[in-house]
Amino acid sequence: DLTEDWEGLIIILDTSSALAEIINAKRPGRYAIKVR
Repeated sequence: DLTEDWEGLIIILDTSSALAEIINAKRPGRYAIKVR
């Protein structure tokens, strides 16, 4: 089973990656996320 409510941290190294584009990250760094 997967949870529908989750908090975490994403570290973006390459701003041209698919994940960086999904979260709209313009600069490398750490991003806090919350999934609901």
